[in-house]
Amino acid sequence: MRSFAACCILVAVLQVRGAPLTNDQKAKLDAYQQDCISESKVNQLLIEKSRKGIFSDDPAFKNFLFCFSKKAGFQDANGLIQKDVFERKVKIVVDDEALVSKLLEQCVAQKATPQETSYYLAKCLREVAPNMELFKVAPEVVYVSNEKSRQALLQHKECAAQDPLGQEAIEAARKQGVLFEDAKFKDYIFCFSKKSGIQRDDGSIDKDLFYKKFGEVIDKPAIVDQLGQKCLLEQDTPENTALFVSKCIHENSPVYLEIFPRDLPIPEEAAKEIIAHGRACIKETGIDREILEKSREGIFSEDPIYKEFTFCMGKQAGFINEAGDVLKDVLKEKSLKLFNDPALVQKLIDQCIVKKETPQETSYHAHVCLYKNSPGHLALTQFGAISQEKKEKKVQIIKECAEESGVSRSAVLSARKGDFQDEPLLKQYFFCINKKSQIQNEAGEYKTDVIRKGLTELFNAEEANRIIEKCARIQDSALNTAFQSFKCFYNEAPEITGVF
Repeated sequence: MRSFAACCILVAVLQVRGAPLTNDQKAKLDAYQQDCISESKVNQLLIEKSRKGIFSDDPAFKNFLFCFSKKAGFQDANGLIQKDVFERKVKIVVDDEALVSKLLEQCVAQKATPQETSYYLAKCLREVAPNMELFKVAPEVVYVSNEKSRQALLQHKECAAQDPLGQEAIEAARKQGVLFEDAKFKDYIFCFSKKSGIQRDDGSIDKDLFYKKFGEVIDKPAIVDQLGQKCLLEQDTPENTALFVSKCIHENSPVYLEIFPRDLPIPEEAAKEIIAHGRACIKETGIDREILEKSREGIFSEDPIYKEFTFCMGKQAGFINEAGDVLKDVLKEKSLKLFNDPALVQKLIDQCIVKKETPQETSYHAHVCLYKNSPGHLALTQFGAISQEKKEKKVQIIKECAEESGVSRSAVLSARKGDFQDEPLLKQYFFCINKKSQIQNEAGEYKTDVIRKGLTELFNAEEANRIIEKCARIQDSALNTAFQSFKCFYNEAPEITGVF
């Protein structure tokens, strides 16, 4: 299976909380590619390999990249990089200032020749963020539902964890698109094939299940039949069968099948609006932050307060009224701006909008159903989401500071629910966390650069500056400074969990 949507690499500007490509933009980029293939006489197999992160030194391929770079406006006719054009076009679709700066700093570099410059730019764009969705020129990309993609990710992680090659090597090969080109990965591929049901435990192929599963996500029976006839051929061992089938599909499918979770880009203004709605509903309902955090991972609580939260969000967005009537026209209009696929939007509405006994139940059902069946998560669902690595580090700091300060468990739990008691040990606990997190020094002074970097990664530059201005204020003592910073952060960014 082709694990990642690819494109002509020179327009690998990442869609991170930005606007998706319009049909006109896609058509223009496709025209650029076709023109440059004709002009450079490049072997198209080299373009395909570049989509997997394999860059050829072939002069025709470098000429192709230079041609494309010129048409995109990244270089002029003499090969000089047009940094302002590059930055402007990046910012149209990327509102993550840190990422824009990283791309400009690392990738915009003049080399010995125009061709070498565009070649370096292409490779750099690929390397800076290899696992993020790129601008697509061609071919068509097919995404599976969130429920299926989450299941596939869990299967991948289980197989990678038990493979002697290790998760890091497998993940690197997967991201680079070279997983099926090395037989050393065949044990992992067989494990994944079994868990997905394509192969049985004895290694035989379950053809009926293959056709069923692929038919559910590729709405083109002729393609599925062609792949089945060509690729479902058993080899001398179960592992070799898994490798052959996967590689065959990878090389012969005319569409890219993205089976792992992805974030859907969302226009900046819409993102700000939804974030504001979320914060208002968190405060209105008093929802447990842990329940909210689990919902980001597709684990939904039956807690009445969570259902009230989904109802609040629906009302704020204008999708549902106080009586519990879903306003389908409003939902359709806003959904089309995200998916740009009328057939998909109508299918989701027909599947998920069902009147239940109460407005809360109606909202909850729609929320869970849309999450499970949409082909991707809104990028803003990860807005404020702490990475697993940082969570683990924070858990260790919390444990150490609880022991060092001697704070009572009840005081911490009360603070997590918004009740910040004026207790000296609780203040020592917060100060300890800030010091170990490099937010305050021993004198109690803020390390603003560290705070800004962390908040920008967590949110964005604008939101980071807003929170710093509001919350990073020196009080009469180091302990009170820490105490007030936690209290303020809790109120200003209530969707965050796991920070204390």
